[in-house]
Amino acid sequence: MSGRDIRGPLHYSFGTLHVDANARGAVRFEYVARRDCGCLGRHGAFSLAPTSTFPGGAADRDMQQFTGKTYPKYCLSPTRDGAAWSTEGLSAREIRDQCVQTAAYDRGHMIPANHFDHDAETIKQTNYMINIVPQVARMNRGAWLETEMIVECLRDQEVLRVVGGAVYPGADSNYAPREWFRKTHGVTTPAYFWKVIVADPAGRYAEDNGLIAFWVPNSADAVASATADYVVSLRQLEANLANHGGVVESFTVSESVKDHVPNYWGVLEGCDRA
Repeated sequence: MSGRDIRGPLHYSFGTLHVDANARGAVRFEYVARRDCGCLGRHGAFSLAPTSTFPGGAADRDMQQFTGKTYPKYCLSPTRDGAAWSTEGLSAREIRDQCVQTAAYDRGHMIPANHFDHDAETIKQTNYMINIVPQVARMNRGAWLETEMIVECLRDQEVLRVVGGAVYPGADSNYAPREWFRKTHGVTTPAYFWKVIVADPAGRYAEDNGLIAFWVPNSADAVASATADYVVSLRQLEANLANHGGVVESFTVSESVKDHVPNYWGVLEGCDRA
């Protein structure tokens, strides 16, 4: 995406973020997932991150969203003429009367709270809006959640490194939801998300060199049952990021490893998903 203004790294107890100030959203995240040793519930509130956590302090305030409030629904099939429009400020009855179909977006985590459920303060930090972006609800609770559950289960077997990010469409993009939350939150809506899970190359998934990569559209089609469709090779991931204007990534592995497309790992049987 042209006109990027990448800032970071931002260090939190849950991991590291890089943020595109023009999109007001995280473009890259990285964290380490260790054995599950807690069961604290998710923190209920979302809040803005303290400016003291930004590299430039108050001078970096412009890289954060405006508010921690929920993202308003969008009317996709209005009963009146016109394109999609925000349902912000309408009552549930008014939405039902005026919309045949709405699009729901979650405050979706880049780095999930559940992987840090041993510490209440860290859970709270994962709900900072600097770690949150608009994710289509079906995707956030579907394919994206399944990638998180792979980590949730496998971290009990070995220490994992997880790297990923969001890809924001440029101003010349025809991606309709791009500006939907600019007025309410200041954030550009990502078109894609990506993730690489790095496990022990000699461990359970040695045939995949302990690596699996995902390229997931921010779409209602990205349900849990479709997660296997979003597994890609590292080479394809590099190309996708370059072609769609994401932050450039170059994975330093052998050519054969880079070209390898793993079989979908899935969630380990008998795993405690909490």
